[in-house]
Amino acid sequence: MNNYKLNKTPLRTSNNYKINDINLDLEIPEPSDFNKYIIDNLEDTAYNHEIKDNFDSKIGLSFSKYLELNIDIHDNKYVEKPIIINKIIESCFVSTININLGNNTKADFIIKFTGDIPYALNSTKIHVIGNSNSNSTISILNLINENSQSFLSYENELNNSSKVTYNIFDLKGNVRLSNLETNLVGYSSTMDINTLYMGKNKDLIDVNYLINHLGKNTNSNINVVGSLNDFSNKHFKGTIDFKEGSSSSVGKEYEDVILLSDNAKTISLPMLLCHEEDVDGSHGVSTGKVDINKLFYIMTRGLSYEDALKLIINGKFNSIINKIPDEVTKQFITDEINKL
Repeated sequence: MNNYKLNKTPLRTSNNYKINDINLDLEIPEPSDFNKYIIDNLEDTAYNHEIKDNFDSKIGLSFSKYLELNIDIHDNKYVEKPIIINKIIESCFVSTININLGNNTKADFIIKFTGDIPYALNSTKIHVIGNSNSNSTISILNLINENSQSFLSYENELNNSSKVTYNIFDLKGNVRLSNLETNLVGYSSTMDINTLYMGKNKDLIDVNYLINHLGKNTNSNINVVGSLNDFSNKHFKGTIDFKEGSSSSVGKEYEDVILLSDNAKTISLPMLLCHEEDVDGSHGVSTGKVDINKLFYIMTRGLSYEDALKLIINGKFNSIINKIPDEVTKQFITDEINKL
């Protein structure tokens, strides 16, 4: 076992908050799973797999080798169906997915990580370049075994009038770290992040998002919804930074946490940083238990306690589930949530 200090916040706060980074004792194996992604609906889109040396990400872990998937959406291309990227994690999987969205393009992606072996590790970095007037929705489904470890990072650079929407469903794994950094470089570029997490048993979830507003009239929205049960523990760190030159920009972040156990713990640190005038930033956090009166009212309509609880939780989660641009995947994720 080695001790790692991971997922550091971009701006250090008081150590009393215990959220600047996370210290973990981990036994990290060498990458051994280099099986390719299974990809559907690519049509004539250019892509390739390569095995490369020296992987790192902003989470803080490094590996000697990794599998790289490169996808290039050519200029002026409209991809009608979502591109579906599947990976069954079989041991220690380390990868990078590079997505280049050409000028005036539209392409949506569904990236699904699954696995049933007793223990696995997934360390994947998704790197997106959005060129002018590109538009993409990227839905991530983390459904690895509940005893496995997940380290997912996202790096994005968006140019003029480009828009990327992430729908992140972080549902399984007893250690789950995610890191997202976006540079809104171009005029009127937009980043939307919708995240849904569920913690149970002794799950540890650490979420670290950073949006850098660099261009004028840029927009960002971070919307995080989650539930925590048993002895699960979650940290959320969301930073929106209005850099000099980002006038007329708007950035918002909000987290809504449902506590299903007195033993579950949540710490949230939403931050707004400002180096420019004429910007609009807002943040908020809501944490609480399920409304007992609402629960009782639903139960008087003939539902059991468990079914009434699921109905309330699904009501909060549906706002994110409905953003998935594929009906089959919507139903799949709903079924998976109902199993948990």
